[in-house]
Amino acid sequence: MAKRKRRASVRKKRPSKATNARVRARTVARNASKRAALMSPRATKFDKATSARIIRDSRANVHSVLHTEKPVAVSGANAIAAAANYLHVQRELLGLTRRELKASRRRPQNANEYRC
Repeated sequence: MAKRKRRASVRKKRPSKATNARVRARTVARNASKRAALMSPRATKFDKATSARIIRDSRANVHSVLHTEKPVAVSGANAIAAAANYLHVQRELLGLTRRELKASRRRPQNANEYRC
């Protein structure tokens, strides 16, 4: 009977605890900037006239408007028309000028620009 040769088992070297700690520290540092961008200082203001909560970014630009207490009904032939109607109705709340609303209706001048 022929004897079979046993293969020497190759053990994979496990990373040391110090290596794991360095990898974890790098990942935490990389994700910290992403978290900071998401949690940037924003001011929240409640508008009594429309019962809406307005969230502004650090430059005082409107970031979002939440109509949770009194929902707003907007009509339009399609989504773009409904969005345009909403912007016209909420123009003062959002701090938009007529000129800005007029500019939003124009077609993009190049293919990379997007407007709704």
